[in-house]
Amino acid sequence: MKPTYDAISLEGQKTFAPSFDTFGFFARSVEDLQLLADVFALEDDEPARDVPLKDVYVALIKTPMWLQAGAGAVAAMGKAAIIPQKCGVQVEDVSFPGSPEGNTGNKANLAAEICDLVENTANYSHKEKWKLVIRTLICGLNNLAAKYSVIPTPSAVDEGPLGFDNMGRATFDTLWTAKFHMPAINIPAFRGANGMPIGISLVAPQFRDQHLLRISKIIGEVLMDDNGGRHASSDSLLLLSTSLDAQDIVSWAGDLMAELLS
Repeated sequence: MKPTYDAISLEGQKTFAPSFDTFGFFARSVEDLQLLADVFALEDDEPARDVPLKDVYVALIKTPMWLQAGAGAVAAMGKAAIIPQKCGVQVEDVSFPGSPEGNTGNKANLAAEICDLVENTANYSHKEKWKLVIRTLICGLNNLAAKYSVIPTPSAVDEGPLGFDNMGRATFDTLWTAKFHMPAINIPAFRGANGMPIGISLVAPQFRDQHLLRISKIIGEVLMDDNGGRHASSDSLLLLSTSLDAQDIVSWAGDLMAELLS
């Protein structure tokens, strides 16, 4: 889980990029994530409430990075839409703000504030306009997300790579968490051609972390139960270990310990 940016203090932590570094959690389940969230006093602006599965409203949004998605990620997103629908969840395809699908090149379909920014009616400098564009997009996405219970998105471009040489790319998650500062929870519900996990990230508006935990629990259970995903993590670790010989594993573990102790 990566909480809303700045929802948990980074005091005492080593930061690399203060503009988006966020204190996150790794856990075995959403229940364990909930324990950590409570320990760190992670609170929503509005009290979170339990939402029955039939009242969950899901938005499917293809971001500008969608063309980078691998076959496994595309298939996983398709399942992430179909499986909840079978359980009565409402799922809607929604255009990414400013995408061609959303405006078809017609100025009349653009929000007034977007038109003003594009035409620079206030005569902003390039730096001022860039900051306003980012701020407007962040506010627009959060307002859009607030209309739905959750937004599922690929966690990575495809299934986890074999071995330790390639840690994969966070192309999809980076947009939501680093750029838009929204909370996200990864659900390793699917597996790819190599048997490695394919995660789906569930995203919510800023400072709706407790809400996201509750929604992730019920959506995660549906996705994991339908795909046998509860065993995906352990099976993938077994496959990962068998793809390396004992010397590789010992060497990697020694390097990791040396780095941690340095």
